[in-house]
Amino acid sequence: MTNNTNSKVTGIVRRSAITRTATDKNAFQTAQISYMDRVSDTEILWPYGMYGSVPIDSLCVTLAVGAQEENKVTFPARSHKRIRRNLKSGEVGFGNFTTKSEVFFDADGNILIIAKKDLTITVEGEATIKAVNVTIDAGIVTLGDKVNLGTGGLPIARVGDTVVVGASSGTITTGSLNHTAN
Repeated sequence: MTNNTNSKVTGIVRRSAITRTATDKNAFQTAQISYMDRVSDTEILWPYGMYGSVPIDSLCVTLAVGAQEENKVTFPARSHKRIRRNLKSGEVGFGNFTTKSEVFFDADGNILIIAKKDLTITVEGEATIKAVNVTIDAGIVTLGDKVNLGTGGLPIARVGDTVVVGASSGTITTGSLNHTAN
């Protein structure tokens, strides 16, 4: 192999680090990287369905497409601020290294979602949760306007509702302070 060919092949794949936060103002997301005492702009590529803004100093793999130095693409590889260590075989995580929020798939088939602030789930259609048991551990649980407990049964009366007991009717004026509704 000639020195020129060897130089091109060696330069096709290299480690790099993000030195300036990415921008997506153009058609492709770009960022500044450093490698082998050089600084250069590069296109950032993500696997289909993934996206992000890579923190400064994150390790990347940069490819020179067609062995052309000016035609670089960079794949973010990892941050020096990893969320989890000592992973078991088959474990996978996706996370924000800055906030430490993550979705983690453990080796036993469990899925952990850890949000360091708020978590919002939006469903355009219907949502179903099927489980042996469901536990909600919260100080206050707020439900929407209509609550259907199961597939039928007797109506539930709340403070302020008019009720009929036998031949008499009236309004509920007091109730449990642990169970409230607007």
